[in-house]
Amino acid sequence: MTKLLLVDDEKGSRLAIEEYLSARGFEVRSADNGEDAVTVGLEMAPEVLVCDWLLPGAVNGLEVVRTLIEAFPRLNVLVVTGLPVEEVARDTKSMKVAAILSKPVGLAALERAVREAGAG
Repeated sequence: MTKLLLVDDEKGSRLAIEEYLSARGFEVRSADNGEDAVTVGLEMAPEVLVCDWLLPGAVNGLEVVRTLIEAFPRLNVLVVTGLPVEEVARDTKSMKVAAILSKPVGLAALERAVREAGAG
């Protein structure tokens, strides 16, 4: 079972994605802010990170991705954002990010992106 960390501050989206991916065989844990994401990620050692780019609090999506890739170099990362994809791509250029997905992203499209990233 692939371990997946989902980070999204939008509760409705987070719960829907968590339920959908869990039903499709992923072991999903979630966080609603960057601080919790780093804590949960370091504890669970995920194989996949699906991370919202704009997060409340002191730790944003960039810092979550950077910290967890440093801890787990084989981590498959997908970034979800409402910002222009090109802007996020510039920020992640030096990192191993499998995909940048525009919000709103459909559940089936997200699952497909996770699987295409080599994570299940």
